[in-house]
Amino acid sequence: MLTRFWKIIYLITFTPLAALFFLLLLIKGTYIKMIPNSKKQRKKCSRDQTKGADRVRDILCLAYMPDENASARQRLYNYTTYIDKKRIRLHIYPPVSSSLYRGLYLKGKIYRHYVFFVLLFFRRFFVLWSAPRFDGVFLQREIMSEFFYDPPLFIFVLKLLNPNIVYDIDDAIWLLPPHSSMAGNRLLSKLANMRFKWNVRLSKTIIVSTPYIADHARKLNPSVVVIPTLVETDKYFQKVHRPIKPLVIGWIGGGGNVKYLQQVASPLSAIASTYDIILRVISSRSIHIKGVPTEFRKWSKNTANQDLKAFDIGIMPLSDNAYTRGKGGFKLLEYMASGIPSVASPVGVNCNLIKNKENGFLANNSDQWQKALICLIKDSTLRQKIGMNGYDFVRKKFDYTVWASFFTKTIFKALG
Repeated sequence: MLTRFWKIIYLITFTPLAALFFLLLLIKGTYIKMIPNSKKQRKKCSRDQTKGADRVRDILCLAYMPDENASARQRLYNYTTYIDKKRIRLHIYPPVSSSLYRGLYLKGKIYRHYVFFVLLFFRRFFVLWSAPRFDGVFLQREIMSEFFYDPPLFIFVLKLLNPNIVYDIDDAIWLLPPHSSMAGNRLLSKLANMRFKWNVRLSKTIIVSTPYIADHARKLNPSVVVIPTLVETDKYFQKVHRPIKPLVIGWIGGGGNVKYLQQVASPLSAIASTYDIILRVISSRSIHIKGVPTEFRKWSKNTANQDLKAFDIGIMPLSDNAYTRGKGGFKLLEYMASGIPSVASPVGVNCNLIKNKENGFLANNSDQWQKALICLIKDSTLRQKIGMNGYDFVRKKFDYTVWASFFTKTIFKALG
């Protein structure tokens, strides 16, 4: 939480900065709308008529984060390998570079966050200024950042600058996460909801990761398509399961979600008292569960797949609430792509991904968690069978090669 001093600093910095940037972008957007026959517009129209349908479409992509963020990487960056480059080019602009993100935001210091947001504001302004040069805009989650609780102003000027907006959502971002320190703030909750509503209303097409999010978005805009979060199955190491000790029960995910492991503290503790197991956590934060031997591995884009290979069982515990029902189940897809059997809470899309006892296990309470995990711990043949069923399921339904063409068609439809 910000201290009173930093709240004042943020207020006197970003209020005039946002107002200035908004005004400048508004003037440019109004000029484009009021004087459509400007020299630049005539050149663009001439180019469109000359090349017609064969012309490569250039898409300005406002990435949620640098590519080390799972959401940004899986739902945007990775598509550059699989889309038809003769039809579409993705010009990806994260809020800041990876080095600045690591050096400023992830360090966790208030003054570093302040510098991070100043740089973010300037970078986003210049990128938005260039929006009219592109055929369309692909917007991930928020224009500025969901970590910066700004009113939904910039979506209006973006609509003026380039009306062909494709809005991508992979979480219930109209809500603040219940475990967030901001969750109880009514003003911030209201702003999050307002940003979601206006981003959806003013977009040509909305791409969502789950049917749950689609149901909410369609109340505001009927142009909604579901494209799940995908995996590159050929880049994962396939697990070969053998009777080994200690057996590794693993979890991978963002630091803010580590708390969900407390949901299974009791069954893990009971199992650890009888069986030789290790809980391995791959994240930006560690966790301690009493009675459970735990190893922490810092997540890295370069080592994550190799670290996953060490898992014998993957887990995805979740509490059941309006926010978690919107989650895309990405860690389950990673487990399956690695041939790792998984146990998960029956929340949201997890129920669609796991066919109980065929390609994974669903566990609704401590007793079910304990039974499912013990079943897998005791039988390496079952782990191999469940893991391979999961791999086949993901390869056929959640690989980029399956969805890339539809993704491209969705972008083209938004361009009209």
